[in-house]
Formats: sequence, structure tokens, C-alpha cells
Amino acid sequence: MSQIPPSQLWSARQLEARWDGNKDVDVERDFLLDAIAAYTGDGTVMPNLDGAILAADGLRERAKAEDAPWWDAVHDGIKLAGLNLHGVSLSGADLTGASLGRSDLSGARAHAVKLQGAHLDQTRFDGADLAGAWLDNAKAGEASFDGAMLEDASLVGAGLRFASLRNAILDGATLDGADLWGARLDGAEAHRASLRGARLDEACLAGADLMGADLTDATLKRADLRGAKLKGANLRGTQVDGAYFDGADLSDARLPLVSLRGCGLRHVRLAGAWLERTQMQVGQLGDAIGEEVAGEFGAAREGYIVLEQNFRSLGDIEAESWAFRKRRRMGKQDALHRARKAWREQRWQLAISCVASWASDVFVEWLCDYGESLPRVARAFLAVLVFYALFYGVTGGLVSKGEAAPGLLRRAAELLHYSLGNMTTVGTGDLELHPTSELIALVAATQSIVGPILLGLFGFVLGNRLRR
Repeated sequence: MSQIPPSQLWSARQLEARWDGNKDVDVERDFLLDAIAAYTGDGTVMPNLDGAILAADGLRERAKAEDAPWWDAVHDGIKLAGLNLHGVSLSGADLTGASLGRSDLSGARAHAVKLQGAHLDQTRFDGADLAGAWLDNAKAGEASFDGAMLEDASLVGAGLRFASLRNAILDGATLDGADLWGARLDGAEAHRASLRGARLDEACLAGADLMGADLTDATLKRADLRGAKLKGANLRGTQVDGAYFDGADLSDARLPLVSLRGCGLRHVRLAGAWLERTQMQVGQLGDAIGEEVAGEFGAAREGYIVLEQNFRSLGDIEAESWAFRKRRRMGKQDALHRARKAWREQRWQLAISCVASWASDVFVEWLCDYGESLPRVARAFLAVLVFYALFYGVTGGLVSKGEAAPGLLRRAAELLHYSLGNMTTVGTGDLELHPTSELIALVAATQSIVGPILLGLFGFVLGNRLRR
């Protein structure tokens, strides 16, 4: 950092007096350098420079007339590059167009400072207070804003390529059209920030909090958003080719018509999200959305409803069926969770109701996977067929007018034939098997009722699949 020889240093009292005399006029750069030297050279406190007017427009003509060495002719602004401004107080100061490249403004108190069009490449603002600052169209490539306060700041059109904004506070900030290619925003907080049309390709936003942020028409190609909080964010029109959303919270977010193919979506949260013809595939989700992994079954059910509707809008029948079955399973798990909670709270009626709902879902899932599985219906049919045949055999409930003592295999074949005929319209043919008692006859009657029901269910599931 630039330093001034100790022999040229002003005392803190002289600096303050000189500053007081220049409050309402353009401040000379020499005075600012003296103040900086007094701060960095002998440890005295830098005088308050709040409201200093160092804008290019105010100093350009003077610089040309004096051929001033403090003027940066290349960048057309006051030359403050490479200086140690650590902890400087510049709140409300006007540094429009200033050249501050490679300077250190860490810990600066620069609330509402004006840095429009300033050249800030590789400048350090770590921990600085830039709340309400104006950095529109500033050139801040590779600058560092780690932990900086940029709440409600304006960075419209700012060039922030490869800049570092780790853990920075950007709540309510405006970064419309900003170039953040390769920037580091991991851990940053940007509630309700506006990033419309911003370029965030290959940027790192892992763990960033972008709740309610507006990313309309932004580009996030190959960006890292793993674990990012995008609840309620607007991503309409965004380009996210190759981006990573694994573990991100996209609940209540808006993503209609966005193509998420090729993106990492493992365990992403989607409850309440607006997905409409949003391109994606089941395999990208890692077999479960984030709410299910977290055991939040009620929210998971809502997330799968969103997916079911989206896959239907895409005409992806298999994916829609998968989301529907997942949604029903989450309803089953949620009913069991509510039953346990009600039991602990001794709310017996609610507990019994939830258990009944859970048991019903367990049975329907086993029977036909909620109307989506033909093999399960066929399995149930065969299970009932064999069960009744075994019942008849074990109880000796059927007798034949034919052979008195048929062999074991023939006997098993006869029982299965009878059981099949009793469940279908095939009939028992000439077997001439008869129930040995009224109880066995009643059991056989129940089988003749269950059989047509299962056959009807098979037809329903088959028709449902064919319609899809």
C-alpha cells in the first residue's frame, strides 16, 4: 500500500482542522493521502471523511488544468489505487468513477457511499459497511466483499467476475444485470435481493440464503447451489444448464417452463413450488425429495403433488405414476406420525382415526400399489387362491363323491381347481366337491365374493394404465 514519508505527515489536529475548512468544497486528494498516512503511519485516528466529494465530474476539469498526478487519466477518475484505507469512514462520500483498484477498505464505514462506475478490481471490502451504497456499473473483478454489509445496496450492471462475497449480507440489494461469473457467494444472505438478468455462470452459491430473491432471466449455468435456500425465489426464465441444486430448498419457488435437465436435483425441496412443464426426470431426484429425507412427511406429500402435476403437464406417464405413489406413501407415513403424536398427547379418538387411515393405506399399497401395479393385483389374486385351497385341505372341509382317497397331488390339484372355480366364472366342472358343513359353505361364499372384486380391480388398474 502507498505510504507518505513521516516528515510529510500531518498531525491529527491539523488534519481535522483542514478537513473542517473543506467540508463544503471538493476535497484535494493530497489531503486525503495525508489523512491516510496519519492513520497508517503513526497510528493516529483518521479524521472523519464522511460526505467527501471526490467524484470524477467534480475534479476532472481541475485535474486537467493542473496536470494533477492524483488523476487517473486511463480510468478518468481520482487515483486512489493501492492505498491502505482500512477502517476509513466514508459514509455518504461521493467517489463516483474513482480508481481504487488493489486498495484495502476492509472494515470501512461507508454507508451510502457513491461508487458508481468506480474501478475496484482486486479491492478489499472485507467486513465493510456498505449498506445502501451505490456501486452501479462499478468494475470490481476479483474484489473481496467477504462478510461485508451490502444491505439495500445498488450494484446494477456491476462487473463482479470472480469476486468473493462469502457470508456477505445482501438483503434487499439490487444486482440487476450484474456480471457475477465465477463469483463466490457461499454462505451469503440475500433475502429479497433482485438479480434480474444477472450472470451467475459457474458461481458458487452453496448454502447461500436467497429466500424471496428475484432471479428472473438470470443465467446460472454450471452454478453451485447445493444446500442453497431459494424458498419463494422467482426463477422464471432462468438458464440453469448443468447447475447443482442438490439439497437446495426450492419450496414455494417459481420455475415454470425452466429446463432442469442435466441439473443436480438430489433431495431438493419442492413443497409449494410452481412447476409447469418444468423439464426434469425422476432419476435426478435421487428417489426422494428433501422433505421426505428430513422426515417431514406432510410437506413431502405436498412436494410430490407438485411433481405429479408437473409430470402430467409434460406427458410423462411413468414419472406421474411414480410421483402419485410417492404422494400416497407420504400420506401413509404422515398418518402414522400423527397417530403417534396423538397417542403421546392422549388424544385417543384422533390416534385411532390416524391408525385406521394408516392401516388402510398399508393394505391398499400391498394390494395394488394405489391402483398402479398389475403384478400386485395378480399376486393378491394368487395369494387368496392358494390360501383358500390350503384352508380347505387343512380343515378337510371338502368331500368328493368320486374316489374315496385320491393321491396327495391329485387332491392338491382338485383343491386349487375348486378354489379357482369358486373365484371366477369357470366353475368347478365335474369335480363334485362339496362343503362338509355350513361354516365351510360360508367361507366358500366369501371366496366367491372376493374373487370378482379382485378381477374387477385388475380390470380397473389395466384400464387406468391403458388410458395413460
